[in-house]
Amino acid sequence: MYLVLYSILFRKINTILLVAVALISCINQSYCQTVIPGKMIGFSESSTEMPSFIYLYEVLDGLEGVKKFVDIISVSTQGDFSFSQPKEYTRVYEIEAPPWSWNVIVRSDGAEKDTLSLIKPGVGVRRLRGNIARAVWGDDHPLFQYDSLRLLASALDDLVLYDRMILSGAVGGARSLADSIYVDSINQVFEKACLQLLESQTFIQESCYSDLVRSRLWQWRKDSGWGGDKLNEVWCEEMKFDTYRGKVEKARSPGWCSSWIEVYGEWYKGVEHLDSVEMNVDELDFAMWWWDIVEPHSLASVWWTQNPDSPLAELRSLRGVELWDENDLESSFWTTPSLEVVPFDELYGLWSIILVVKNGSGTSLKEWSAFRAMENSLKSKRKDLQFVVLSIDGTQKEWESLVSKRKSISETLRWVGSDCRWLDGLDINAIPQTIIISPSLQVYSNSSLRPSNGLGSLLSKLPQ
Repeated sequence: MYLVLYSILFRKINTILLVAVALISCINQSYCQTVIPGKMIGFSESSTEMPSFIYLYEVLDGLEGVKKFVDIISVSTQGDFSFSQPKEYTRVYEIEAPPWSWNVIVRSDGAEKDTLSLIKPGVGVRRLRGNIARAVWGDDHPLFQYDSLRLLASALDDLVLYDRMILSGAVGGARSLADSIYVDSINQVFEKACLQLLESQTFIQESCYSDLVRSRLWQWRKDSGWGGDKLNEVWCEEMKFDTYRGKVEKARSPGWCSSWIEVYGEWYKGVEHLDSVEMNVDELDFAMWWWDIVEPHSLASVWWTQNPDSPLAELRSLRGVELWDENDLESSFWTTPSLEVVPFDELYGLWSIILVVKNGSGTSLKEWSAFRAMENSLKSKRKDLQFVVLSIDGTQKEWESLVSKRKSISETLRWVGSDCRWLDGLDINAIPQTIIISPSLQVYSNSSLRPSNGLGSLLSKLPQ
């Protein structure tokens, strides 16, 4: 009897274990499908400290590039990170770790199986933000094949550059020296390479990547000397086969928008009234949106007023990242030289003049010196002014180095790191930069004036 009971109990325990294993397997599988692993490459302790956070934005459209903040993602000391796989449709993301920025297409519904690598370039930076860097997936990923095509385009372009210049008339009287047969053969090589990708099963299923290939092809065709009429004719013919997507899906695709711009980028030139517009009706809203972006005109505004139900109206109206208001500032915190975290509303009640600086910037040190002199000259005249030096250095080491450069402990220094939320909210786009905050904590001015050139005059005129 005991043997029977033990046998029954063993079978039940075994069943429970099998169910538990299956459940764990399902959880792991679900996790793998919903979380994408990533790795920061090229950041080392000897040269650049690994960023502690990266900032994820979704790019909402391919024409204007409006983006919205999605998430702040922590990065391990080894450079590992992860983020959620998008649902419903493919997203275009911008991942930022100032000064670097990576543009990434991320497919939905578990399609991404590889690790996303964000590579730090070996070259110096040109600006505070938006220095484009390279992102890579695995060797079997569509991006790898597209990158190979991009390299091929660059190599072939070098081979025909001189002949193209001659054929375009840029080299006067030398047209007879151009080898048009050779140029045609190179054109055929690139067209064939593009078509091979577009006809492959991978790219047939991945419209965002096939759009990127087509954008390269349209760019090549235009650089090869195709005129507007030919571009338009071939575009209309090819678009007959692209009927399964709506306008909004096309507008979200950087490759499709880039292709459209290659063909119709200057369509609005010479247009004097709406009746004279010669444009495919199906793409007229793209045309008016583009016109409104590159050369705002009353005719484009009138058209949008008359067509509020366009499928692109809502997408066009999105504004993405917005400047902070007093409520945002009141709920924000920054760090003091003693590494204490204090609320931004410590500035409430006085006009606050903020000089944004970064360690290692000679111009920042020069303007900081002028900032001190300006504070000393105004403090006896204006008791309602306070002066703050704000560091946006990305590491504590750089911040501490900046703190060591202050002349007196009475100087107010604050630190927010390279947090993109602060850079967006206060519209910080240069170093050094001056920001004026009102007594009620509203952004009064993102002044281009510097302490050494005109800022003092502006401050003396602030309302008392």
